[in-house]
Amino acid sequence: MRTTRRFTPRLIRRWREMGRGDGRLSAYSPWHQVTRGDPASRGRSHLLTWAQSGRLCHFLSDGELIAFYFATMLPGVVDIREQFPLALERGPHELGLYSAEYITGVFPGTVEIFRAAAAKHPELKHHGDAELWRLTTDLLVTRRIDGIWSLLAVSVKPGVDGLSPRARELLLLEKQYWQARGVSWLLLTPGQYDARVGKCLQRTAPWVIPCEQVDQESRGQCAAAVADLEGIPLNRVLMSVASIFSGEMAEAQQLFWQSVWHGQLPLDLRRGWRAEEPIELLSSEEFALLNPLWSGRSACCS
Repeated sequence: MRTTRRFTPRLIRRWREMGRGDGRLSAYSPWHQVTRGDPASRGRSHLLTWAQSGRLCHFLSDGELIAFYFATMLPGVVDIREQFPLALERGPHELGLYSAEYITGVFPGTVEIFRAAAAKHPELKHHGDAELWRLTTDLLVTRRIDGIWSLLAVSVKPGVDGLSPRARELLLLEKQYWQARGVSWLLLTPGQYDARVGKCLQRTAPWVIPCEQVDQESRGQCAAAVADLEGIPLNRVLMSVASIFSGEMAEAQQLFWQSVWHGQLPLDLRRGWRAEEPIELLSSEEFALLNPLWSGRSACCS
């Protein structure tokens, strides 16, 4: 059971000294974490090992977990940093950890952005002690496609209709932070995707996220073999994949679902994951539209 510990200036300084929010890949440490020593989140929290980064990922809600699943499906994903803290003061671009070409240049921090917007910066106060609050972006996705590096910032909310004016203001200023760096920012709510797709990803993630990744060539061979099996129940399709490639059902599950998540086998994820349901395939364009991050759908917070 999580503790009811509260945020204090002392706690924020301790996190900074521990290196939270620093690093990349396996060395990254999220700013907010699912630990007994952290103040409890309002949503249902999750801990998940992602094989690609080689570390334990921390998610504070079901929505953040589903957003992470969508992010892992994007082409060219190199890293995903959850609970990423925004810089308070001016500093280098966040891509500087990945590519030397981004080391030069200085970009505004939240203090400067709030000042320019005539907005009050969040601050923690406790018994005469004070620290500026660090805003965080739920997911910061690093991608590299054809040698070009890019970032995608994603904030997750259960909805926007019930947000207070202050919450909307903070989201807009978070968006400005990333726009100043030339980074796309998306606000993801359940309204941007089909709930059936989110449920299918949750059910099939164990065959993808914590597992060693099957090579691209094998995934392509699987997709080619399955292409002629449309309309066949999933359990029979998996048996066919097992007989062709490995003979083991567990390995067939990994090969099949990793081919789907990587977009090489564009399965209609709205059909569900149940073994008795026939598979239905889509075009690559239709498959991409099922993923709000891939298609760039965002809720409006203005």
